[in-house]
Amino acid sequence: DVSSCGPPRGRWRMLSWDVGAGDEEVAGEKRRSREAAAKLVANHEAVVTDCTRDDPLSQKHVGRASSPDVADAVLRHVVGLLLSDEDAVLRAREGPLPDVGGGSRREDAARAARTVAARLCVPRNMGAP
Repeated sequence: DVSSCGPPRGRWRMLSWDVGAGDEEVAGEKRRSREAAAKLVANHEAVVTDCTRDDPLSQKHVGRASSPDVADAVLRHVVGLLLSDEDAVLRAREGPLPDVGGGSRREDAARAARTVAARLCVPRNMGAP
């Protein structure tokens, strides 16, 4: 459970350790999932900042979340899904969402996820040397 691994920086450090574990044995889709997780871990501060920026530098029409803690929890959840041995898409659709609290915090979590989805740029040659 990535939501209960200590203070925020410690949680990300633990996740970054998991990203490389056994990487040479991972093939195909799993390798791409780990690469995506590694990018999120390496850039999590910038992604959280972008998700919650009051005055966006670009794509100003994309709504932003207001809570960095909620955006961080959502991103840790996504990294956990990407690092899971299970089908990440199926687990994301059917599994429980991270517990961020109720009401406006849940709306904020959804907004953070939508922000990342709207701004995500996946290069076509992610696996190229």
